[in-house]
Amino acid sequence: MIDYHLHVWPREPGTPTPTPADATAQVWATEQGADLDAYCDAVLAAQVEGLPVELGIEVDLLPGRVEAMAKVLAGYPFDVRLGSVHWLGAWLFDAYGTDVFAAEWDLRGVETAWRDYLTAFGELAGSGLGEVLAHCDLIKIARRFPDLAMRADFENRLVEVVASSGLAVEVSSAGWRKAVAEQYPSQSILEQLHQAGVEITLGSDAHVPDQVAFEYGRLVDLVRGTGFTHVVAFPAGSKTPIALDPAPTA
Repeated sequence: MIDYHLHVWPREPGTPTPTPADATAQVWATEQGADLDAYCDAVLAAQVEGLPVELGIEVDLLPGRVEAMAKVLAGYPFDVRLGSVHWLGAWLFDAYGTDVFAAEWDLRGVETAWRDYLTAFGELAGSGLGEVLAHCDLIKIARRFPDLAMRADFENRLVEVVASSGLAVEVSSAGWRKAVAEQYPSQSILEQLHQAGVEITLGSDAHVPDQVAFEYGRLVDLVRGTGFTHVVAFPAGSKTPIALDPAPTA
């Protein structure tokens, strides 16, 4: 089974820092440790040796920088690119374990945060920066929800955005490790995506080896139970369906 969302270095839980600027600097200091050229060379060498790996990257939306990002990405032979939204302006909203980022939920308000996320997600879906939309309802990560009516409207509009984009969606087990304790996307979104004919792939968002294919048996049961019969992979950059094994019989 495929796992299309893996990271090559750990991301430790954030530690409280006194200012948003310091917290952002801490994230930057961690993330810039990656060497994109070295990473690509290592994966391509593994492919030459016959290992069943594909060259992928997670692409975070940076509003106003889409063209520049596209130019950088075009210089690499990625098989698949996962588009995602983690930042709303200068706010890393999924870093809810870091005090200054967690406090922003109350400063902005939950409803504003969810609206802003949907706007950013819509921009991502139309940006051309990926073949797969990763953890599409990530805004729920800290378990800060709007009222039921707004959440239902958010989910309906998100599905419309995804369906019109023609992109695949990642179904991720990572949410089961987070405060929300729910896979991405929610069951309601997943059912609507299936009804809309949207294709899916699978990911764990692993940052350490023990998280690779996290809870995959449970994840496969969930998507199969929702009605999906296959997932998609991107060998050599070509979208390819992979049939899910039928559910075992008693």
